Amino acid sequence: MGADRSGRPAAGQERRRGLGARARRAAGRAGPPGPVAVRALLDTNVVITGGFVAPAEITEVAICSISYAELEQGLVAPGLDPAALADRKLQVLEIRQAFGRGLPFDDVAAMYYGRIVEAVHASGRSPRGRIADLMIAAVARAHGAAIVTHNVADFAGLERIVQVISAD
Repeated sequence: MGADRSGRPAAGQERRRGLGARARRAAGRAGPPGPVAVRALLDTNVVITGGFVAPAEITEVAICSISYAELEQGLVAPGLDPAALADRKLQVLEIRQAFGRGLPFDDVAAMYYGRIVEAVHASGRSPRGRIADLMIAAVARAHGAAIVTHNVADFAGLERIVQVISAD
């Protein structure tokens, strides 16, 4: 995923798009006993607020294309004064520089999205108004990553599908 525990790319480390087939196969192999390594996908609210320091078990962090879409949406919010818009544009640029390409919402994520929506319905909740969060959860599941968020309740009912870690 190309970033260290703080969310920034390691010095001299090439940015990677995500887990390739070789890395996915290697991740499925048994390794030596010890702490379980966790890959984490940051929810948009964590990316915006910044300052998240990952615990030791989180070895890689990434952002996804859905979060980039939410950040771009924030740039076209009506009523923004020019100074606030300039600040937001700078923040989005810095985030893109720190994380590189976002993990995509692809066909595998689309399959998990269907399962996630089913789980939301089964928990008695509605997916309406939560589509971006549920798509982020699907990307995390497709890449074998946990979600790090300030809003754990947004992902209630998904515990059997994707691990959710509080950023607080």
